[in-house]
Amino acid sequence: MPSWSKHQKPHAIVGLDFGMECIKVAMAFLDEASNDYKVMLLPFKENSFTDETNNLTVLAYPSAGGGPEWGYAADALTGHRDWHVFRILDPGALDPLSVTRQLNCVLCTPCLDTQVQVLSDTVEHPTDVVAAAAGPALNKTGRELCLDVLKKLLPCIVDFYTENARARLPAWDDARVDVVLTVPLTVGKDRGTVLAEAARDAGFEDAEKKHKVLDVSLTEAEAVMVQIMHEKGDLFMTGDHILVADIGGATLDTSLLVLADKEKGQVLTDFWWPMTNQLFGAAYIDDALEKNIAQALKQCNAQGSPAVAADIAGVARSLSRDFSVRHAKHSLGKRVSDPDSVASKEVACVPIPSLLDGVLTSSLGENRGITFQDTLMQLNRPALTDLFDRQIHGEPGKCHGLTVEMRIMRDDVYVKHAAKSIRHPPRERDAGQAPRANDILDFLVFAGGMGANEYVRTEIEDALRHRPPHPPASQPDIQSAKTIEDMQYLAAESPQHCVCQGLVRAHMQELDNRKKRSSFLFKKPGFMKRK
Repeated sequence: MPSWSKHQKPHAIVGLDFGMECIKVAMAFLDEASNDYKVMLLPFKENSFTDETNNLTVLAYPSAGGGPEWGYAADALTGHRDWHVFRILDPGALDPLSVTRQLNCVLCTPCLDTQVQVLSDTVEHPTDVVAAAAGPALNKTGRELCLDVLKKLLPCIVDFYTENARARLPAWDDARVDVVLTVPLTVGKDRGTVLAEAARDAGFEDAEKKHKVLDVSLTEAEAVMVQIMHEKGDLFMTGDHILVADIGGATLDTSLLVLADKEKGQVLTDFWWPMTNQLFGAAYIDDALEKNIAQALKQCNAQGSPAVAADIAGVARSLSRDFSVRHAKHSLGKRVSDPDSVASKEVACVPIPSLLDGVLTSSLGENRGITFQDTLMQLNRPALTDLFDRQIHGEPGKCHGLTVEMRIMRDDVYVKHAAKSIRHPPRERDAGQAPRANDILDFLVFAGGMGANEYVRTEIEDALRHRPPHPPASQPDIQSAKTIEDMQYLAAESPQHCVCQGLVRAHMQELDNRKKRSSFLFKKPGFMKRK
């Protein structure tokens, strides 16, 4: 969908990044008389454990398989705890070699309604369980859930615009606003059409089309690179080959990009390789605990005990709330100046709602990382570290690990596909020579919430620098390539938010380029004159 004409640029641009754990929002305010703008992050509810206030932990979108099994949500907006959604993932749908195991469940329920409804009696296998939850939210279709989320988000955006727009900008209802969005590649088979249409129906686009939701035109990795180029553009040259590792709360998308034109900031995605990453995601709940929760809820419903079931659901919800495991995983590996802080402790104890003795139990098992004692949930940090290590480095006979996947992508897919792509411009540093089959990547760029994690970044970088490469048998000549030490490792200033920031900047560049082209045409001598 086209944006404004050359005579009407928008007053504001809103960028929405739909992540698996949260939605991130950025906004730029544009003055009619100036091209100056600043990309601002939209803050949400303050988190008492971290300084990350720009994450909105609530989300719903269709799963890759389509149908009513729409996606996710956790926590409520801006302190109003009246809306939650429950979802269980299906490990059977994934390649077992790509992951150690899939996250069992993300548990959330409405807090204000104690009426319980059991959606399934099947508890024979954890992947078949659809646990009970209170309230009417689960009776809605996926599209209705998505509209609920976006309708709750829109007033926050309007308030932010009203508070930060300069005096010369019109009120929200009278302003021209462009909304740009993207979706995780793992659910983006329709290039975001479903989400774009949902945003329009939720009120992000008005009848007069002053507010417009644009069709998705960038991949997440391209948006990342637009922001990185803004922050660290001097490091890059035309023709650079860049591997973007977008390590989010629930997925890892690795994309190979080529910097086609540094002056114009044009970045092209050559191919991408999605990998599930749920051990970096929300609470890691073992099979036994998951079954106990489902069975307890089923028993409460059969016995007509909605209040008890609500307490159980509240405990379960605490496992995925951002003050618990999510905080532990994000704080892991960071330097902590205060030795008494939660982030510095080997075992962090998090208070949870009334834990019913004998109803919820946890068979700690191997490196589970979560145990219960009275009304405390204990997070064993060494065990969580071990989970991270297995996800990064892999387990023999079970999974490759992220670093091996990256090497396979570098050595195999890159040689077979990227080096033959007609879209690759000559590298400036190679004195105009076309890319060769044994060219190595120039940069690895970290993005996403876990891409901001110092422990994760350091472990991946050390593994790629110091472990020998694994050349594919079909390409023995790759051993003559430069070593992987030649690759530079970068991260955005705010890896969690660089996608939504990049979306806004990319659209601004598009508007500026459009203005320059139209200005050139109308100033060109003889333009539109008859011969």
